[in-house]
Amino acid sequence: MDVVSPDLRAKAVQSLQPVVDRGHLVGPGGSTHVAHCHHYNCFLQKTLRSRSDTGMDAVLVNVSAALFFVMFVRAFDADWSLNRRLAYAQALFRVRGYGNPRVTDALEGDTITATASHYSEGYKSKFGVQDEPQDFFLTGALQGALTAAYGCDVEVEQTTCIAMGDDKNTWTITRHSNRQDNVENYMEQAKRLQQHRDALTPNPKPEDLPAPPVTSAVQNMDLVGDPEKGLIPAFNVYLTFIPSLYYNICSQIFLDRIQENNMSRALGVRLLKEAGHVCGFYTLGNILLSSEFGLLRKSHFGPSPGAHDSMTALFGVVNAFGWGYWQLDELSDDTLSFSVHNSYEAYNYREYFGEADEPVCMLHMGGGAAIMNALRHGEILNFNGPIDRDYVNSVFKESDGFSSKEEQCFSFDEDGRPCRFRVTE
Repeated sequence: MDVVSPDLRAKAVQSLQPVVDRGHLVGPGGSTHVAHCHHYNCFLQKTLRSRSDTGMDAVLVNVSAALFFVMFVRAFDADWSLNRRLAYAQALFRVRGYGNPRVTDALEGDTITATASHYSEGYKSKFGVQDEPQDFFLTGALQGALTAAYGCDVEVEQTTCIAMGDDKNTWTITRHSNRQDNVENYMEQAKRLQQHRDALTPNPKPEDLPAPPVTSAVQNMDLVGDPEKGLIPAFNVYLTFIPSLYYNICSQIFLDRIQENNMSRALGVRLLKEAGHVCGFYTLGNILLSSEFGLLRKSHFGPSPGAHDSMTALFGVVNAFGWGYWQLDELSDDTLSFSVHNSYEAYNYREYFGEADEPVCMLHMGGGAAIMNALRHGEILNFNGPIDRDYVNSVFKESDGFSSKEEQCFSFDEDGRPCRFRVTE
């Protein structure tokens, strides 16, 4: 078993800390991260790749590469050796739940392998054996890390994949010692991001957060990848902590490109909201059914919690994931209203793109609808089976279900107010 040194693992674990006033998670070099599970990660990736003419495969790699390059350039100490830089990247990928790529193999060869991968294994489990590699995110992460470590352009290509039925993932590495085109591009993107970030004023932390002891308890859980596989099994799913800008940037490029290919932007928004809907069912649904959640809810609300108590506890869990601060405003048989202070989708949009001209919180809209569909039509609080396709289909047998609208969005609100969502049938 290849295990990174304890000091670097500890450094990687300690590098992700909550920003108490914003509801975000800040990692190495000031980068923000969010928790997402394999259901959402893989379904959203499939959505973004749904049209081959949009060229999203390269986008998924290059956006990841740029974000990780900037992260590691800021995180590497100036006096670190090449070996220590690669070992730190290896440690970080494992504790964040990406899998176990042997990054340090780049010291002696032109390939890197992994026997476990969040995306490759998740994709295979959800969609079956594939005919091409699927770990675009980790391919880009490796490219960004190696480019930062070597100080020159490095290209990484995945050649074998667990999702294809292979026993491991393999990446080939090409170093361009006299070229810095990607380095310069990544640095320009970092400057753009910093300019927008400096101009942002976050929402103040709400005084009446839902179930703060639950949030604290989740933040104190050992949600890091195991030393061998680098995966995070928790709440009945596999979690990752990924750069929060990753899907924001990829999703907006996707919307722009489908328009360029004479498709409706509104259709693209619907597809992205559906990815959030899937996240709500599978991520939040599995949280509600997990033993960890049962203990957290019982410790805060006692042995017989009602629906409102369960939703309050769920919001408390979500508030530890770096998505921003969720507040439960209204819950009835036919309506859910909630606010999100510093929604990572809206906040990150303004960080990278500036002000938007339409609501951008697709995950939150889809997730809110899924919560009500599972709660009211799926009776999830009394459900004892698995969250799978049969369960989801059963929810819509007699109803078209709930839908969600973002009534106010921080991404363009001139007063910078929190995002507000309303879910109704």
